[in-house]
Amino acid sequence: MGDFPPRVVGVVPLNNREELGFSASAARHAVVLATGAILVACQPATPTPSNPTALPKSPSDLPSAVADLTLSGPVSGHVTEVRVFRCRSGSESGEPHFYADAFFQTGGQWYFLELSGETKIPRTIGSPGYSGAGRYEGNVYLRAMDLYAGGLVTRSAWSNPPDRLPTITIGRSPTSIRVGSVARSSDPPRSLSDTLELWSTPPGTMGPRPLPTPEPDQVIRLSGSWTCP
Repeated sequence: MGDFPPRVVGVVPLNNREELGFSASAARHAVVLATGAILVACQPATPTPSNPTALPKSPSDLPSAVADLTLSGPVSGHVTEVRVFRCRSGSESGEPHFYADAFFQTGGQWYFLELSGETKIPRTIGSPGYSGAGRYEGNVYLRAMDLYAGGLVTRSAWSNPPDRLPTITIGRSPTSIRVGSVARSSDPPRSLSDTLELWSTPPGTMGPRPLPTPEPDQVIRLSGSWTCP
């Protein structure tokens, strides 16, 4: 997470991406503690019909699904179960996207993987966004989550490197989700991979630090899939 002086530097939003649709009333703040650690706290609201995208108080409250995910690097392990937060298409951001968000545990730690599909691969002129089963490029955000009596707290986070975009491959019924990545270049052929690389994100931001490139052992590599309930 980097070295920071032992002082409070301000308050920043935890997550201001429109596509996540998280409750604007949830309190999300990043504070630099005297120890130099960054703690991003959120008090999640209880999901209701009028607020279906509010984070749960505990991941255990969400439906379980079978998974086959492999992680290596600073977060490692094999995940066989996820707790599904969202697995559906929607248009919270004004265009049809597919949202595949899930909690999982490895090494006794909860993680929250937020993954969205926005543009179908290969791209077509006037692409309307999500249009059924297939592979899409989009956004990704992985957070280490600590569970307290009052709710979930983000401890650290990762996103995709600058030169690659995450991909989500959506299968037909039963709906399956598979992660991957693609070169950011708009010129074909674009290099596709079944592995998603994740770099540590600076506090208070929603993407990876462009430079310097992290050491190989500091890059999370994620591959595999899960099935939506």
